[in-house]
Amino acid sequence: MLFDKRGLQHVEFVLSFVIFVGFLIFALYFFSPFKESKVVESSLFYTMNEIDKMASVQLETFSVVINDSVNDKTVGIKLNVPEGYNSKAIDSSGNDLESYFDGTNAFVNRNNDRFFTVELSEVFSGNELNGVILDDSNYTISSSDEINVLSEKKFMDIIKRYNSNYDELKKDFNLGDREDFSFSLVFSENDKIVAEKIIPKGLQVFSKTKKFETIRTDGSIAFADLIVRVW
Repeated sequence: MLFDKRGLQHVEFVLSFVIFVGFLIFALYFFSPFKESKVVESSLFYTMNEIDKMASVQLETFSVVINDSVNDKTVGIKLNVPEGYNSKAIDSSGNDLESYFDGTNAFVNRNNDRFFTVELSEVFSGNELNGVILDDSNYTISSSDEINVLSEKKFMDIIKRYNSNYDELKKDFNLGDREDFSFSLVFSENDKIVAEKIIPKGLQVFSKTKKFETIRTDGSIAFADLIVRVW
């Protein structure tokens, strides 16, 4: 009986120890700061991706060579791009050319330059322009490209939502009630667009930066850093 009693006490001790260790593991799992950090890091990654998707537009670029036999100053080039696009044109020296896209043809006032580049996107705007629509035997598209870029205009729309309906934007980004965020688009030290809130002292802030090619509101294209912070 003495042996049985001691053996039973030993089993009870081991069982109590196992329960205690299990409780510690449970507490560490649900209340661990490391787990909370993982959640915030995940939210940071997701927020960056959502801003990227909401502010992105397609940019299609065509490099055009006009035949020597063409004397018309303003010419139309047939291009197959999505509806709602407009065009911007650049000469061989990087100067802007007058341009307009009517949904089928990109008209360019080429100033008798044989080489120019036509860029098309939904965020470009242009005044109506007419010219001679060229047969495809009178020009060559030497190269074309299609990429996703950020739009400064769309980025400004996100900032308007951030300032006017922050809670709704948080839901769209799947952020929790206790999580907050800010973001900015930085072209240079003196040229940046910022959406921010005051960060309480003592909170750990997670930050992520990614460089994007961006169409500015004036139609120019520049690189900028998208910086997102979550706390």
